[in-house]
Amino acid sequence: MRLEGSAAATTSSGDTLVYENPGLAVWIKYSGHGLNENMAWFDYRNGEIVVKNPDQEILIKMHQIASVLGARVQSDDGEAYNAAGEVE
Repeated sequence: MRLEGSAAATTSSGDTLVYENPGLAVWIKYSGHGLNENMAWFDYRNGEIVVKNPDQEILIKMHQIASVLGARVQSDDGEAYNAAGEVE
């Protein structure tokens, strides 16, 4: 993980969107890191770590982090994920 604090993306219309948060980190060992501008962003805010659209590899990493913190991994709908990145 690398603490970044900000992220920028270019929209299809050419505009640049910037998001800033001191708790924003990127998982640099993610197998898809940098491919087609893909990044695994972990956003710590309001006592939660938020990751948008995680694949199974990211869900597994999320579970590893949650285990250390004594937390759990769940979707926006409240579904819990196990260590294999699958819905329990």
